[in-house]
Amino acid sequence: MSEKLWISLSVGLLLFACTKGEMKTVQTQQAGEYTVTVLSDSGSIKNGANDFILEFRKTGDGQLVDVGTVDVAPIMDMPGMSPMMGSATVTTTDTPGRYRATGSLSMAGLWKFNVKFGDGRALRLSVNAK
Repeated sequence: MSEKLWISLSVGLLLFACTKGEMKTVQTQQAGEYTVTVLSDSGSIKNGANDFILEFRKTGDGQLVDVGTVDVAPIMDMPGMSPMMGSATVTTTDTPGRYRATGSLSMAGLWKFNVKFGDGRALRLSVNAK
């Protein structure tokens, strides 16, 4: 192959690698036989619009597992007031056990993500929005 072709292939692979960012862990928690992890590009959740991933793995072997429908309800406790409600919509991805969530948190601070999944399973993750 010519030198120009090799250079073009190398540059293309480098650009692909730079745009294919590794997801970073925001929070992990065990729920019975499952380990649930919140992942984002930056490793944090921010005030405002957010995109993040929820992963469900079998605790015993660490394999991703499809848990069916997943719902997330972000809530911020407000002393002396009603709790503040965030929003989140969860959809499946092409990878079983990995779910894409888009949502909005109206202010920075400690949010509790109430996660419901499978046949009546639930857990609460504490996430600090920056």
